Order: sequence, then C-alpha cells, then structure tokens
Amino acid sequence: MEHSKAGVEAQMQTQTEKEKENQRIFTILENLKQKYEQESEEHFEAYGELDMYAIAKLEREQHERDYPDIESEEEKEDDSDSDSEYVPN
Repeated sequence: MEHSKAGVEAQMQTQTEKEKENQRIFTILENLKQKYEQESEEHFEAYGELDMYAIAKLEREQHERDYPDIESEEEKEDDSDSDSEYVPN
C-alpha cells in the first residue's frame, strides 16, 4: 500500500512539474509574440508598410477564414493522438 501511495505522489509531482514547465514556456512565447507585435507596429509607423511578421499574420488569418474545416480536423487528430498515447506505470 505504501509503495503505490508513493508512486501516485511521484506521478502527481511529475504532473505538477510538467504544468509549471508548460506555463513557463507559454509565458516565454507570449512575451516573444508581444515583442514581435510591437516591433511590427513600430516598423509600420516608421515606414508605412507591413513587415514580414504582419504579412504572415494576415496570411494566416486569411487562410483560417478560407479553410476553417482543415484547422478543426487537425485539432481533432491531435486530440485523438494524445488520448491514445501509452503511459507506463
């Protein structure tokens, strides 16, 4: 009984560590996105033209509007893939 309790606690600790790491990565990426947004805005104000970041963002938004079903199908595939992963004890 003690062995299984320790295993559950270790698994919970590992899950908590993964969640913290995911949050740390999310924060880093969000900060990077804000930096690129700011630089893109400054480029537009200085030169009156879109930079490559703004162009790529607009193209992605247009693609998502034109092909909404493709995005949702890919998300469904990703969800089903993660559900079927083998997790050893």
